[in-house]
Amino acid sequence: MSLGTNADSKILHDAVDKAYKKGIVIVAAAGNDGNKKPVNYPGAYSSVTAVSASTEKNGLAAFSTTGKQIEFAAPGTNITSTYLNQMYATADGTSQAAPHVTGMFALLRQKYPEETNTQLRQQMQQNIKDLGAPGRDSRFGYGLVQYPVKQKSFAERAVIKAEKTKKQADINQAKTAVSKLSKSKGKTALEARINKVQTARNVTDARDKVRTAEKQKKKTAVNAAQSAIRKLPAGSEKKGLQKRLNAVNSSLLKTAEASVKQAEKKTSEASTAKAQKAVSEIQLGKEKTALEKRLDRIKDKLNRQQARDKVKAAEKTKTKKAKSAAQTAVSRLKPSAEKTSLQKRVRAIRVK
Repeated sequence: MSLGTNADSKILHDAVDKAYKKGIVIVAAAGNDGNKKPVNYPGAYSSVTAVSASTEKNGLAAFSTTGKQIEFAAPGTNITSTYLNQMYATADGTSQAAPHVTGMFALLRQKYPEETNTQLRQQMQQNIKDLGAPGRDSRFGYGLVQYPVKQKSFAERAVIKAEKTKKQADINQAKTAVSKLSKSKGKTALEARINKVQTARNVTDARDKVRTAEKQKKKTAVNAAQSAIRKLPAGSEKKGLQKRLNAVNSSLLKTAEASVKQAEKKTSEASTAKAQKAVSEIQLGKEKTALEKRLDRIKDKLNRQQARDKVKAAEKTKTKKAKSAAQTAVSRLKPSAEKTSLQKRVRAIRVK
């Protein structure tokens, strides 16, 4: 309906609702009062599909009314159509935009005769080009209606681009474009092509990430490589990359074991810190748990030695600073007879 009014009407509302319940899809112009003005009736009713007008450059026409009721957008500027007295005329308006959407609904009704109005409106959402803010918005609704062939052409170009560049961003765009197509053999074929590109991309990513893990020997790099490998289909490629990554994990484990052993042999802050860092780089498992327990014992040994040294130094210098350092060192110790003894010695110190 290329008409509209600013006044709500119960008679009009009841009439369009009655028609809608009988299976008639109703499309109406949103209005030509400009942005920030309310959508005209009957377009404002939930049983009616309200249409805003777009320009030749897919922008919003300056005159087009907007609002949350806008469901779709269609061309509404410089539209030539039939006129009075067997003439043709060129005009602007949402009245020129609404027929595009009506025509699309007619094609969908012809293709899906058994579907309800709600299902057809959902089908229309798959035949649009999203404009403005992502998803539905108050300016273009779900987007600019697209004739299926044109939409397929857009999706096919997106797939071709992804096949050429193999960039993840282009692959994602192609997937989005293909997902909006109606079910068909063409859509299935495009899905197969983009899935092939994604698989090739996944293999490349996995190879790159495994090489990075081999070079850096860092837990973050190993985790990234493992995540990439999981995306690959079963086969020799996946098996080979996993074997290489397992070798990296094995190397990290050996480094951690050697660092812990060295810290046990020659306990110091430096050797303990080095061991801690090495252990943090290995994956969770019984080996890591065992090394962490050994590391805890090393830390306890180091803390006890430091506490003894600090208490001894405080007893010798009897300064406030030395006593405070001794107290801090003793406080870090686990409960034990030695901690109790050291604490008594700290308390006995009389600061000069």
